[in-house]
Amino acid sequence: MYDTLVTMALGLCLGFTLYWAGISNRKWVRSSLRLENLTVMKIMVYAVGYAVFLLALTTYMDYFSTETLALKKMSLAVVIGGMLFGLGLGMVGNCFSLSLAALPHGHKCKTFGIIAGSILGYYLYKLSHGYWQDTGVFSAWNLNEVTVYKMNESVASLLPYGYEGILFFSFIVMALAVEMPTHFRGK
Repeated sequence: MYDTLVTMALGLCLGFTLYWAGISNRKWVRSSLRLENLTVMKIMVYAVGYAVFLLALTTYMDYFSTETLALKKMSLAVVIGGMLFGLGLGMVGNCFSLSLAALPHGHKCKTFGIIAGSILGYYLYKLSHGYWQDTGVFSAWNLNEVTVYKMNESVASLLPYGYEGILFFSFIVMALAVEMPTHFRGK
């Protein structure tokens, strides 16, 4: 129960931050997808680098145990799901989580349409899960739990480097975000 409350509190903080920064506005997301204004992309890339940096730092300081990380298995189903999500995001200009934070920006009908579409998609997946399981889509390209850098002994990794590699990677990602242009195309 405590984990659920913490997750909900963090989600509310994230939504408030997205709204406060204006990133949840559908116009910002669409202009980023069209490569006209890369401000949202810069913020997201920097946030990924910063989160990876905090992960490595807290692990070094023994505040965080990597044994509690929930790693999802990599399979063809994950690739297909990511492509469907990207297609929907590109068509609508927003995703489920950003649409909730975008409620105060207006377009409430579109926002509720995104929410309804997400719920419908979830139930279609739930109803068809058995069929896709039987076809073998979930086991194709099954790489199990794999990380890029060595996180702990029980999970396979692509590179033999540990948290030194993660720290190096985080600095590269944050530097790329800082150097990324704000306007890429035509503006």
